[in-house]
Amino acid sequence: MRQVVIFGAGNIGSRHLQALKRVKTPLKIHVIDPSMNALNISKERYDSIHPDKNYHEISYSNELNIQEDSIDIAIIATTSKVRRVVIENLLEHKSVNFFILEKILFQKEEDYLFIERLLNNNNCKAWVNCTRRLIPFYQNELKKVFDKKRIFFSIIASNWGLISNLIHYIDLMVYFIESDAFSIDTSYLDTNPVSTKREGFIDLTGILQVHFRNGSHGIFNSLSSGNLPGIFEIASNSDFCIINESEGRARMLERKNQMNWKDYDAKVIPTSQLTTKIIEDLFAFFICRFMANGTQRGSWSLSYLCKDEIRLLEEGNVLIFQHPLHTMTCTVEIEDLAVFPRLYYCSDKAPIDNCSRSTGLPDYRITLWTCHLSSP
Repeated sequence: MRQVVIFGAGNIGSRHLQALKRVKTPLKIHVIDPSMNALNISKERYDSIHPDKNYHEISYSNELNIQEDSIDIAIIATTSKVRRVVIENLLEHKSVNFFILEKILFQKEEDYLFIERLLNNNNCKAWVNCTRRLIPFYQNELKKVFDKKRIFFSIIASNWGLISNLIHYIDLMVYFIESDAFSIDTSYLDTNPVSTKREGFIDLTGILQVHFRNGSHGIFNSLSSGNLPGIFEIASNSDFCIINESEGRARMLERKNQMNWKDYDAKVIPTSQLTTKIIEDLFAFFICRFMANGTQRGSWSLSYLCKDEIRLLEEGNVLIFQHPLHTMTCTVEIEDLAVFPRLYYCSDKAPIDNCSRSTGLPDYRITLWTCHLSSP
């Protein structure tokens, strides 16, 4: 069974936990939080999810008491005050393949530098949980419309958690224009910070501006009073979209539609669902990484491993499937059916020509015997 640990069983941690219950790969889940109340709430929320089949074992604890030496995925959903200590203590006692880190990461600049070195030294990969770029409407519609363009992006809302939520929308701009070269102007923020519902944490109101090197500009306005819901706009020199995330609706003016309004479904997928896909994708990548150190043996479901990214080369009986980070080649054997001499795990940066999407592949089992893993 794959080993997954969640540190922090509060609101966001419990939502990650609900998503884990929907993962079809058998998991041994460890939930850790010093608060018994938080653990009880997480248990209630986990038990409220009813998938077709329960594949997992789960334990709840106030401290790290995991017997296994290696953790496949660690989700760090604690507050920013203790996140560095949690990561540091975990890596002192266990090896970890992947981290999913909630934001804001840390409260001190030195912690960012320290954890970056620590992750590199322990050969860990980590992602900050900025998931707006995974929302279908943003992927399937807005990315195509605003891809690599100079854009104007604005949000205005009342007390919308500027400090903790801003990163989602800056990351969305980075995703659209494919550039992370930007500067931030804080000169229009309100002078006095405001308290939050979480004791010991503060927020800011006012206007924060982001200027990108390609000319794109973001204005993020958190009003200190009122109850205005979150509305944001995004525009280029030819297209315009207005989005109400709280209602899951969007309206867009596009040049291709003769500048007529068109309505879209723009629902934001909750963490309790979105993390399921993230975990399954990470496990697909983990299999490749696991096979990097010479000859290994193991069996996985082809339909799970490849999902909808299976591609079949028309000549040579070569199975091809893609992953954006690494390239994998290995000898495979499909039991009781046929033998495909080589399996390629191909980077998007080095695609293989003459591929066509296969359809209707059954749930074969494959056995991986030898492989080579290399960065693109």
